[in-house]
Amino acid sequence: MDSRLEKLIQRSQNDKKFAEQIPGQNLSSILGLMLDIPKARNRLPSIIEGLEKNDFTVYQRDEYFATLPEKMPPTIIFQGTLDPKTDYNAATRHIEKLSNVGKVILISVKDAPHFIALFAQNSFAKIASKFVEGKLIKDTLVSDESVVLKNQ
Repeated sequence: MDSRLEKLIQRSQNDKKFAEQIPGQNLSSILGLMLDIPKARNRLPSIIEGLEKNDFTVYQRDEYFATLPEKMPPTIIFQGTLDPKTDYNAATRHIEKLSNVGKVILISVKDAPHFIALFAQNSFAKIASKFVEGKLIKDTLVSDESVVLKNQ
């Protein structure tokens, strides 16, 4: 497994297209963070196997895949404007469709990649807490210090 992981990490550093599929484009950091989460840590062998096959699918597709529910509870979606996995415009189109079956709030996080809870923790914690408490939240664009692109 060590040599397989080494090859993947090298690939993520040398293959731009491959790296673009990885949150933050740093495979070592992502896998390292997963070591702290028991369920994620237990999935590392299958994640590594999937990455070797260029399979970035993180769940099994079932009969509900790519279908709209008949109805849904109030939902909040955090979307990074620089998410390499979910195109921002495609996400907003999907949110429009979901809004037809329930209340959907879009929180756009400027310059953030995929997985807002990890990369823009301050904004995620603040806004998600308000949502869970039932406080009024509107669609908005936020900047989180941890992901803001700075001029060099």
